[in-house]
Amino acid sequence: MQKNIFKILNLFFFLKFQILVGQTSYKVESIKSTDELLSNTIFSTIKINNYLYISTQRGISLFDGYKFTNNSYTKNVSNNLLFSNKQIYFFEDGVGIQKMNSIYSKPTKLVPINFQDSNPNNNQYYYL
Repeated sequence: MQKNIFKILNLFFFLKFQILVGQTSYKVESIKSTDELLSNTIFSTIKINNYLYISTQRGISLFDGYKFTNNSYTKNVSNNLLFSNKQIYFFEDGVGIQKMNSIYSKPTKLVPINFQDSNPNNNQYYYL
């Protein structure tokens, strides 16, 4: 009887230890304007290969865990980030739907905005 109780107590001890080891610790970090993020207004984020792509009010940035790298070609409100087929797709105000390979590449315009159309709401991707 005592052996069974001892086995059960050992089992609970090891299970408790296993649960503690399996927990992931997270770090809360506050981003300041001096950290070179383009804007403090963030519209969307996606994680690609342990990097965080951030669409902001002034373009697209990449966060590698230590610093921000900004795309020098996007200057307007960029949102709706999507990653597919090793390409990053996004919508930029005043330009249209674009794609790019990485944060360093120049975006390629896929669908431009038609400013001469009678419908003023045609500059959103869900009208295409």
